Amino acid sequence: MQSGKQTLEHATSFLRGRAILRKLVAVTDFGKGQTYYTITLALCLALTALAPQIGRRTPDIAMFIPLAAVSLMLLVFTRDGYSKDGWRALGLHRSGMDQWVLVDLIFSIAIVAIVAPDICSMR
Repeated sequence: MQSGKQTLEHATSFLRGRAILRKLVAVTDFGKGQTYYTITLALCLALTALAPQIGRRTPDIAMFIPLAAVSLMLLVFTRDGYSKDGWRALGLHRSGMDQWVLVDLIFSIAIVAIVAPDICSMR
């Protein structure tokens, strides 16, 4: 059984360790960007190394690498994903539907500009 003094020392060392972790988690935006690119590159290299075993599904898996990197960044490395402000920084707190009409219009104009010459040449 521990004495009161040993328990107090254990508690203070535990809290000191948590403070150090909190300092490690507080990273600048530049550091977060570097960490994101490092994670993404590491996942891409790992997938490339495993590509012969995975086969035709490699491109399908590769599409999810940025999502995996963001999830790791928010939930493991920076711990920002455990608050609403962390997700709000990515713009995930609203759908942005007020901009959807503009995006659809630009997309439609681009498709018409690409396809119209082919349709006109068929006649």
